[in-house]
Amino acid sequence: MTKPGCLLLSNLVAGPILAYLAACPDAGCESLDTTGKIWFKIWETGLLGGTLMSENWVMKDVYYGANLDIPTPVKLKPGKYLLRHEMINLETGPAQFFPNCIQLDIKGSGTSFPDPKYFVQFPEAYVDDFGK
Repeated sequence: MTKPGCLLLSNLVAGPILAYLAACPDAGCESLDTTGKIWFKIWETGLLGGTLMSENWVMKDVYYGANLDIPTPVKLKPGKYLLRHEMINLETGPAQFFPNCIQLDIKGSGTSFPDPKYFVQFPEAYVDDFGK
């Protein structure tokens, strides 16, 4: 039985959703070494309002079937990219990471590409000193 004012954590779907891109060779992403500092963040979402335990997370909507649109940067130069889409579940204590990747062929007339100083690698992009 849940006490008044307490949230039953097993019903909570809470955490941010992130999206990163990595540029691939013209031939495609199959030979891309994904272990290096090649990823740049293009999008993120998370808490829609309220508090951490409010159940007002985009992840909850997606979990229950809502569509999720991740926009690509309009000015990004065309080419082949690997999209890393990631959900981070915060409900169980230590964060649980659920990444997935998909190959994209981005079209358009953009000419921009991020400065490599903004690139990250995984899992090193995350810091394990939360609360220290």
